Amino acid sequence: MLVLVTLTAALAITISGHADSIASTCPDDIVRTGSKYLKVLDDKCYQFFVDPALKKPYLEAQITCNQYKGNLAMPKTEKINQFLVDSLLDYNIIEEVFIGLDNLKNAKEFMWADGKNLRVPGFYDNFEKDVEMFRPFKSSTAEQRPETQSNECVVLDPVIDSWRKVNCGRDMVQRLFGLKNKRLFICEYGEDDMDEDDADNAVSPTGDDDATHNDTQVNDRPTLFQNPDFWRWPLRTIFPDFDDAVALKTAIVILFTYVAFTFPGP
Repeated sequence: MLVLVTLTAALAITISGHADSIASTCPDDIVRTGSKYLKVLDDKCYQFFVDPALKKPYLEAQITCNQYKGNLAMPKTEKINQFLVDSLLDYNIIEEVFIGLDNLKNAKEFMWADGKNLRVPGFYDNFEKDVEMFRPFKSSTAEQRPETQSNECVVLDPVIDSWRKVNCGRDMVQRLFGLKNKRLFICEYGEDDMDEDDADNAVSPTGDDDATHNDTQVNDRPTLFQNPDFWRWPLRTIFPDFDDAVALKTAIVILFTYVAFTFPGP
């Protein structure tokens, strides 16, 4: 009985402490709407928009975060990235979400939502080290990744714990079917206070001219047949800028259209 009372009291203290942390860190107007999808890490508040009805295009998602003086989440360290991945999985989210990283201002440079450059020495990145993961008969090296294109935004995939570049707007197929590139997203509130110690402990950004790439780590990533998420490969190959649900629906529509025209009825 004493053990049960002790555990109950400890749980109550933990819940109370979590609530106090959210109340003191997150914007008041957001806290008043409920704290179910709010989490705090190192004096920063993160709001998870994981309801499918709240999906937005990239720029609209950023505007939503700006309303409370925030930005789309910026996982500038491995610690923050892992926190976001774990939180998404806690919410049973296995689809890609927008983070605050894009090259809208300069096609050759990815910039964080707070205006800082990704390529600053010492900063972290978690891009798919091998788009080669889908090419099991090729070696996976950083140099083999595709060139950066303009109008690209970055999504975080919690299933394989990596980032991926997608088109910020709509591509030709999306326009044809009247679809928008909407996704779930995460907002971040609080000052960016990464200091020199944080930068020293972070992983060098992939693609930085001064960075030394760890090819051993890259080659350790799973091949197509080892990857638990390999079923996404055909969809990503044909519809690289779609989220998985839209890509699947589009593929089904195209398949049925093809069958209807190829094998017309009597």
